[in-house]
Amino acid sequence: MIVFLEKDKFVDFVLMCLVILFALTSSSAISSEIQDSPVKAIETALVYKILSNNSQDSLFNKNHAVGGDLRSNELYLILNSRLLGIDNTVMIKYNKNNYNTIDLNILKLSKHFDLNNRTSLLLGRDIVNWDVGYGSSILSFFDFKETDDKTIENYSMDKKGVNLIKLSYYGGNYNVDFVYGDDTSNSVDGLGSGRKQVALRASTQLDKYSISAILQKYEHLDSGYGASISSVYGDNIKLYSSIFMHHGSQRLIHESISTGILQYYNEDPYSRIHENNGIWYPHLTIGLDYTTENFWNYAVEYIYDKRGLSRAEWRNFLDLINYHSNNTIGLPQTIVNSNLKYDAKSLLKQGSRQKYIFIRSAKTWDNIESSLSTLFGLSDRSASIALQTKYTYNDSMDSLLEIRSNVGPANSEFGESIDKTKISFYTRFFF
Repeated sequence: MIVFLEKDKFVDFVLMCLVILFALTSSSAISSEIQDSPVKAIETALVYKILSNNSQDSLFNKNHAVGGDLRSNELYLILNSRLLGIDNTVMIKYNKNNYNTIDLNILKLSKHFDLNNRTSLLLGRDIVNWDVGYGSSILSFFDFKETDDKTIENYSMDKKGVNLIKLSYYGGNYNVDFVYGDDTSNSVDGLGSGRKQVALRASTQLDKYSISAILQKYEHLDSGYGASISSVYGDNIKLYSSIFMHHGSQRLIHESISTGILQYYNEDPYSRIHENNGIWYPHLTIGLDYTTENFWNYAVEYIYDKRGLSRAEWRNFLDLINYHSNNTIGLPQTIVNSNLKYDAKSLLKQGSRQKYIFIRSAKTWDNIESSLSTLFGLSDRSASIALQTKYTYNDSMDSLLEIRSNVGPANSEFGESIDKTKISFYTRFFF
C-alpha cells in the first residue's frame, strides 16, 4: 500500500521544513565532502511572474460574462533537494491578485532504485513523458503540463509530477517500462488527469530509427494502443510521429452539443457520453524538425485528434452560445452567465477541434533565445500565436517574455476566444 504525502498536509509542512533546511545549508561554502554526502541541495530558485491577460467582448465572451481582464503577480520559491537519495521539489507560491494566497505544493518526491544491472524501480511522485513532438500531448500519460505551453523548457519550474511506480528493464538493444499512476488527487478533466492508470512501453533503436509501442489502460475503461517513431537524417533533419488510439472518448461533452437541443441548465451539463460507444478515437501527430547551418530551428507538425469537436458538433456549439447570448428575456442574469460559463468549458487550451498545424521557429544568439510558435486550426483558419524571448544575464539570473495572441475570422475558435492577448514576464534567480 502506498501513501502519497499530498493527502496529509501536516506531512507536507514537515517535508517543506526539511527541504528548506537542507537548501539553506547547501551554499557555495559547503565543502566537497559535504556535497558528496547523501544529503544534498541541488538547486534553489526564486521565480517572479507578472501576467496581463486581456479579454475581448466576443461570441464566446459576450459582455465579458465568462472572463474579464486579469492582472496578477506571482512569486514562488522552488526548492529542489536530495535527502538520503530521495529527490524532492517543493514549491511555495505567493499570488497577489484579488485575494493574496500562499500555496504549498510537493511537485516531486521520488527515489530511484537499481535492483540489478538490468532492472530499476522509480517510486513516488515524478514525471514520465514519452512524447516525441511539441504541439500536442499524445503519449504524456504521466505528465499533465499546461497544454498551451509549447516551450521545450518548463521555464516556470512548476510542473507537478504524478504519483507513480515505474519498473524498467534494460535488455541491451531494447527497453521495457511498466508504469502505474494514481492521479486521483486532481480533478477529472476528461482528457486523462484525475484517474488511476497503467501503461506498458517497449522501445528499441534500429539503425537510425527509434521505435516504441505502448499499451495503456485507465481504471474501469478499455485498453488503448499507441506507438511512436523518430528518425534522424544527417545532423539537421528529424522526422517523427506518434499515435494513440482508444475505444471511446473520455472528453466531457455538453449535452446540447451532442443532441442539438437548445435550453438552459441549472447544473453542469457535461458528461463523458462517448466513453463506451465502441468507436476508435485516434490522436496522432506527424512532424519534421529541421536546423539550418545558421542554427535556426524549425518544426512543423500535423495534428489530428478525433476527440475534438466535429463540424456538426461545432455548429451545435455556436448555436448554443448564440441561444444563451440572445434568448435572455425574463431570465436572471446569474442563470445566463452560468450557462455561458458552462458553454466555455468546451474551449480547450490545446485546441477544441480535430485538425491543426503547429509551426515553430527558434534561434539562439549568445545569451538571447527566441521562438515563434503558431497553432493553426485547419477547420476555421484561426490561430494562436506565441512569441517568446529569453535573456540570460548570468548563471544566477534570467528573464522570459511571452506574448500570446489569438486571431481568426468570425465564429472561429481563436478569433472568438475569450482571451485576445496574454503577456507573461518571468524573472528567475538561482541560489
